[in-house]
Amino acid sequence: MTRPDDRRSWASIDYVPGETSFEVDQYGPRRLWDEVGTAYSWWLENGRPERDEFGLTVTKTGGQQVWLRTPGTPVPTVR
Repeated sequence: MTRPDDRRSWASIDYVPGETSFEVDQYGPRRLWDEVGTAYSWWLENGRPERDEFGLTVTKTGGQQVWLRTPGTPVPTVR
């Protein structure tokens, strides 16, 4: 297997339905599976919101902010 260049990141999960643990391999500067875990925990902590509870504000200068339920509740960036 060849390694991608150091600017790329990937994660591989060996998931077996019904099992409570699984093997995860990660490579690169970003820990993608860790980011998934952080995002999933945030989703659970916020009541498992549905897709229609999220919104997006785009500014005139091209800035973007995803929010939950109201524009005053921004969704944190995971990194």
